[in-house]
Amino acid sequence: MKRISLMTSVALIIALTTACSSSVTLTNEPAATLGSPQTTIVNADPSTSAQPTESSTPTNDNADSSDDESSENPESTSTTAPDAGATSTTTTVEPVDPVEPELSPELIAARDELQSQYASSRLYGPISTERCGVRAGILIGPEQWGPLEDAEDQRIPEAAMFNLVDGEWIRTDHISYQNAVSNGIAAGAFTQLSFISVSGYDEPLLVRAESTSDGNYETVKKLDSNCRWWDRPVITLCGVNRIAANITDSGSMNMVYQSLYNDNPWPCEPSGSIPIQWNPEFQMIEPAVSGANWCAAYVPDAEVEYPLAPCVVGDRVTAIQNGLAAAGFNVDTDGYFGPGTMRTVMRYQQRQGLDITGVVSEELAVQLTAGNSGDGD
Repeated sequence: MKRISLMTSVALIIALTTACSSSVTLTNEPAATLGSPQTTIVNADPSTSAQPTESSTPTNDNADSSDDESSENPESTSTTAPDAGATSTTTTVEPVDPVEPELSPELIAARDELQSQYASSRLYGPISTERCGVRAGILIGPEQWGPLEDAEDQRIPEAAMFNLVDGEWIRTDHISYQNAVSNGIAAGAFTQLSFISVSGYDEPLLVRAESTSDGNYETVKKLDSNCRWWDRPVITLCGVNRIAANITDSGSMNMVYQSLYNDNPWPCEPSGSIPIQWNPEFQMIEPAVSGANWCAAYVPDAEVEYPLAPCVVGDRVTAIQNGLAAAGFNVDTDGYFGPGTMRTVMRYQQRQGLDITGVVSEELAVQLTAGNSGDGD
């Protein structure tokens, strides 16, 4: 699998610009009825590398951040994983088998109407949500990146989401790979849309799978308080990342390898799928893995460079934990960077208005260990 840096997306997903213009429509398709859709254009120019921007700004989506952290103390100072009997920091959940919803005659008619408008495109849904009504998605263009002439659908890759209002489909979100097509080659494409259910969250999540010249990945979105699809990062065993892979309705995902320090798998980078659940504090999916099973081993922090991520142990971690404790956060100062410390780092970053990564950069380490950590809880 393609390896990427922590908290960076594949190199293709860069320089996103947002335009609010009613003239923007899906390529070669009828105009949607939304007056001013927000559209994101993906730029393939590698000289303008940047993070993707959210297509809508959520409001009132911050959940209470008062969940307790259990101890992640190992029973010895060895660099192996803590004993299996150690207290868990999360609750392991059983995967839930997906259930195909039965559509009412009204939804079947609405689905057929949307498909007739975009007859040569791929339709996903519709689904019915209690809070935000009926939702559906349309994908245009090839399912895999590459020469457009080799694809069954040779149009520029685009994706759009729709809401059914008073019997009429309204477009709410739109993203295009227009600027990622050069010399007839699309450097990215939209592979699939999925609406999934995750343990601990009572609304569907949207998973968008994409194929790019740098590899395949998936992003997760939730409906915000304004019923717009809101990009949500993913909490992984190695910290927070914008992307994952193979996120399924049965409650599992694969981590996109991050290789923080070299090309070898890190102790927090497992092979295969891991169970997932919803984290209401950070509004993200996270591994449903016990604290005892989070790290395959603990590597001495003297052997690694910044950023420090879960599954390292040593004096530098202890100093960071002391800084978090001095800031008023509840964290064990045992030198082990496990899931409890990761979530405490995330809380600190959130409190300070920093990017929530769950890992500790050298700058953040200096801030925490120099007594400039600010107020905590």
